[in-house]
This record gives sequence, structure tokens and C-alpha cells, in this order.
Amino acid sequence: MVRRYFSIIVFALLSTAIVRWTDTVEPSSGQSRAPAAENPFLRLELLETLDQIVWAEHEYKKINGHFTKLLSRIPYAIPASVADSIAFSVHESGNRFVISASSEENGQVRDQVTIDQNYKLQANFPLPAPRPEYLRSQTFRHMEKIKTTGRLEHRVESIFQGYFSFGIVDDAQKAAVVAKGIRSPVLGMTVELPMEMKENRNAGNLLSEVIHKFPRIGVYQTGENPNRHGRLTRNADLVVEPIE
Repeated sequence: MVRRYFSIIVFALLSTAIVRWTDTVEPSSGQSRAPAAENPFLRLELLETLDQIVWAEHEYKKINGHFTKLLSRIPYAIPASVADSIAFSVHESGNRFVISASSEENGQVRDQVTIDQNYKLQANFPLPAPRPEYLRSQTFRHMEKIKTTGRLEHRVESIFQGYFSFGIVDDAQKAAVVAKGIRSPVLGMTVELPMEMKENRNAGNLLSEVIHKFPRIGVYQTGENPNRHGRLTRNADLVVEPIE
């Protein structure tokens, strides 16, 4: 009887030790891991990719007059880490399109995201905070647009809105497009893009105006209508048209 109870106690101790050892062993590479779609970094990379795809679709339309369903034709290459994990589909109709992105794990759809031509995004998971370096790159591209057009626009062509305020500085010291971070994670960050100073632009415009109004000199045959071009001959008069 004593031997029987002793065997039971030994078996119980061994079972407890095995369970505790099993809990501490890390899963091998061949065992199941957390789905890739639940990786916060991959989700953020997916949002950035969709943001770039919409921008690239608009760039494609500027050249071809329409959007495209073939993402291979847009001026943007989808990162391999996203392309290997996410399936994309584009539904295009005239001046509108909707891009759908989804991930699959063990035959089940995990993450689903849609975005349209106006950067309106919907997702079935909480949106992660954007990376400061990505916000800065998008802001710099928007500042290039302000510099080119000369128009101050506060809405950025991106799904990430309201992170920077924009302004134009043009005084005796400097001329630049300036963006200031007003929300985390770029709160307090300042980005400047130099532009041509007003006095230089005015000097260039004045020179162009002077050249435009400089007297035009032409040679015409005697008695010929100055409004009609003539060949230079011996009987020619020099006609100087007055400044307008």
C-alpha cells in the first residue's frame, strides 16, 4: 500500500515538472506564430503603401487622362514585404476608384482596408500612429507643390492630415515655405523649403518687362508698308517702332 501511494506521488511530481518545462520552451520556427497581419509594423507599412498608391494614381491620370486598374503601371513600386502579405484589387470607374487590400492567414481574412481617390480610408483595425519620417517626407512633397504654384494650401494629399501647419515667409532675410508640426509625433518639428526671394522675382519681372518694351528695329523698302516684311535692298529705310 505504501509503495502504491509512493508511485502516485512520484507520477504527480513528474507530470507537474513536464507541464512547467513545456510552458517555458519557445515555439520552434515550424510552429504557428502570430499572424503577419497582426504585426503593427506591417499594418503601418500597408497604410503608407496605400497612401503612395493613391498619389501615384493621380500622377498617372495627369499623364494619361484616367486612372488605372493595373498597379504595375503607376509610378510607385509596392514594397516586397507588403506585396508578399497583402492582396490588392482596384475598382476604377471614370474619375473615381476604390482600392481594397486584405491579408489572409490560414484561409481566413484578417485585415481589410479600403481607400478611394480622395484618400478616404476605412479599416477593420485601429489605425497605428504614423512615423515621423514618413510625415516629414509627405510634408516636404506638399511644400514643393506650394513652392511651384505659389498658393498656400493646408490640406496635404495624404491619409495623414492635420500634423503640420504651413506658411510662406518672404522678407528681407529669407524666403521659404515653412511647415511646423502641431501634433505628435511631429510636435515642434520645423521643415523649411527655400524659395526665390520677392526682390529677385521682382527684378526678373522688371527685366522681362523692359526687354518686352524695348524698341523693335526693322528694315523696309522705301514706300513699303512696315506691316509687311521686305528684303533689304539699296533703297531701304530704317524704321524704329516706338515703345508701347
